[in-house]
Amino acid sequence: MDDRIKRITLNYGSALSIIATSIIFGVFGYLDIYAIIAEFLIMILSFIFLFFSNINARSNIIDRLIYVYIFMGMLILILLAVAFIKAPYSHILFIIILAVFAFIAYKYYKGKLNLDFLENRNLNFKAIYIILSLIVLIIIFSLHFYLHFIQQDEYYIDVYSAIQFMSGRDPYIPYVTASVFSHFNMINYQLFSTPTMNGSFVTLMGYPALSFLVYVPYVLIGKYNNFIISILIIIPFFLIYKTYGNKKIALYALFGLLINIFVLYYGIVGLIGLLWAVLLMTSYFFRKNYRLSGIFYGLSLSAKQFPALVFPYIIYMIYKTHGPKKTFYWLIYGAGIFFLINGYFIIKSPYIYFKDILSSETLKIYGIGEGISQISFLNYAYVPSNVFTGIMVIIFLVTIIVYIKYYDILKYELFAFPAIFFLFNYRVLPGYFIFWTMISLLTIANINKNDLKKEINTKKIKKFVYYIIIFSLVIIIVLGFININHEDPVTFESISPTYNHGKLTGFNITVKYSGDKRLYFRGIANESISNGILFNSQEIYSNGDYKIYKITLIKNEIIYNNSALELIAYNGTVLGSNVYKIQNGEISVYHGILYNPPRNRISLSQTQL
Repeated sequence: MDDRIKRITLNYGSALSIIATSIIFGVFGYLDIYAIIAEFLIMILSFIFLFFSNINARSNIIDRLIYVYIFMGMLILILLAVAFIKAPYSHILFIIILAVFAFIAYKYYKGKLNLDFLENRNLNFKAIYIILSLIVLIIIFSLHFYLHFIQQDEYYIDVYSAIQFMSGRDPYIPYVTASVFSHFNMINYQLFSTPTMNGSFVTLMGYPALSFLVYVPYVLIGKYNNFIISILIIIPFFLIYKTYGNKKIALYALFGLLINIFVLYYGIVGLIGLLWAVLLMTSYFFRKNYRLSGIFYGLSLSAKQFPALVFPYIIYMIYKTHGPKKTFYWLIYGAGIFFLINGYFIIKSPYIYFKDILSSETLKIYGIGEGISQISFLNYAYVPSNVFTGIMVIIFLVTIIVYIKYYDILKYELFAFPAIFFLFNYRVLPGYFIFWTMISLLTIANINKNDLKKEINTKKIKKFVYYIIIFSLVIIIVLGFININHEDPVTFESISPTYNHGKLTGFNITVKYSGDKRLYFRGIANESISNGILFNSQEIYSNGDYKIYKITLIKNEIIYNNSALELIAYNGTVLGSNVYKIQNGEISVYHGILYNPPRNRISLSQTQL
């Protein structure tokens, strides 16, 4: 079997691992510590798949990981069966697909899984690739125009920033975009916006200028707003086709793109994440042309900050490929195009511009998502958000050193390393991972037979793994010691539900709190809504350290009967929490926090407490 086929298969595994993580989160939600651990481990597995798919050397680990990938496919089927077990004939479909995976595993074990069935010279692989691509693209664009999607706050902020810019205002000035939600008459904006830890919602233009300038044509003509982004989905199909000389393997790589349903979703909906990823992918494609590569990198960095994470690796690759002089020119072209797009706003107010651009890391924003940071923002343990930032920085610096030292073997890992950074971000969302697998389909094509003469030193890998284990144990021990001595500033003393016409509308909560900050409250039910349940809070009584808050559900928020609910008090950081059981109109403290049966919008088999 061609080695690139194995590596593309691992790329499949990386994408499917992210899908599996989202399925677990969709089925079990936040309040299941076992699900949180499973999500974290599968995300690590996703990185391992991606890492070894791009390793520039021969390794037996690749063959072993393909078995893991096959069983990953089985795991996804099991999770889907859990979620949709009551769907008509789902059990039959489950058995059939499981049998297919078992057959594939058997064939691979026997060494018969290869491209022999493609050896028929009468097949025109170019035509198959082009026709299949056109069919998929037609489906994507048809769904884009005929289905209605609810956009997230980022889209509205970008479009509103374009409107304000065309009116002669600087969208990086906070008050200019403060009225974004009222402009679009969004009454229930809280349900899909980004809450902060001080009771407000994000309205800042927090991305480089291309993220909103791309919507200027929409402002001018008044339509085709999302199609401006959606049309970019054509480019990865083209780049994969051009990169792989062997069109049989190109066709196999194409399925790696089609398996990544999140990328296809971004193409259908027209989300801005597709813009930076496609531009960065194009920059790598043109890496031998340092001018075009630099220009596209500058464009990518002008759309979002994510490409900054690969800067140390890609510039070192350019340096090793072209030498110092052309690397300098690459920098000039990249910086020049970035300044051409962003320079007006930087010159006008550099402090405001960079403050907004860095706001995603400096603002105290709600923790959400599927990562290990859940143990922090759900208050399973006291782990300050800056601990995760510190871990990310350490990993970033270590990978730069390792990349330079072992460049010959790690040269194509430049798009794999960001996946491990985001694993420890305080907000872990699928959009932070999915595009690295897409871009890595190009790097796999560049691994040739001469590279495979090198073999990985397994002793060094084991040594590196030992260092990681020791580092992890040190962090766990330190955090464990901190938690032993930590007490939440807020303790929940009593709670009573409030009803209106028989419908639960909120709670009256008595808390013990000696601080002078106003408290805000967040609800976490055993369901898969990222932001959790939002409340309006009002202090209605205070006597020393004892305070009574009236918290009411924001319009259209629902708390189901017979469910678990974690209430979290916060202001700037998590200050305290408690978990309750709501059953038959009564509320009581719920002690079974280690496992809460899933009740959510994905599962068709909702378990009652």
